[in-house]
Amino acid sequence: MPSAPPCTTAVAFSILVVPGVILYTYVAISPALVKLRRLPIRAALAKSVALVRGSFWRVLVFTAVVVLVTDVLTAVAAASRVFAVFYVMQCLIALIMAGRRGQWTHVVGVLAVGLAMVAIAIFGLSS
Repeated sequence: MPSAPPCTTAVAFSILVVPGVILYTYVAISPALVKLRRLPIRAALAKSVALVRGSFWRVLVFTAVVVLVTDVLTAVAAASRVFAVFYVMQCLIALIMAGRRGQWTHVVGVLAVGLAMVAIAIFGLSS
């Protein structure tokens, strides 16, 4: 499948992404206004635009930092759970092998680690 020429990507970026970021910045405060001030949605959107109008760059930087940090934490939470599930599968294999060899101290240790990984997979970092 041929890739799009670089100019097409730049045009699509400037037509879609840049206005989307600008719009997001202007309405970023509206969910808080709906929740905290109990404003209707249209009034919250209008108030958000009015509040951001003088501080666009500050709000843009702040929301970008918040989005990046929360996305990184979400990725870490998902990765920790995936790793825990993978480790549980390794523990199951180790349990089978240790049980066949009669290494009961290994069975107890691997079982303890496996149960800890099950707990992390279920209750781990919340995303």
